[in-house]
Amino acid sequence: AEISSLLPLSMAIAVELTYRGPGATAEGYKKVLSDAGITPGGSHPDPECLFHWATTIPGGFRVTDVWTSREKWDAFEATGIPAQMGEPKKEFYDVVNYLT
Repeated sequence: AEISSLLPLSMAIAVELTYRGPGATAEGYKKVLSDAGITPGGSHPDPECLFHWATTIPGGFRVTDVWTSREKWDAFEATGIPAQMGEPKKEFYDVVNYLT
């Protein structure tokens, strides 16, 4: 069988958060982590997050996560942690595959 017929249409969801404004910096991000008791390079506080990375971008900051489902992301978002750097622009992508 072709590999495309073996993969589900979506096995996870990627969430891309783009922050702009005064707090949208690496320092602001590190403060959010510290305030939430999260260790850089450590485990994500929610095991439903399969992967997390963050980077500076011109004029802002971007966070990208891969979650087991949109519902699990929504539950994490409800904790308020993602909004601590301001209101991000959110984009969602179906993940066809990921490797670990």
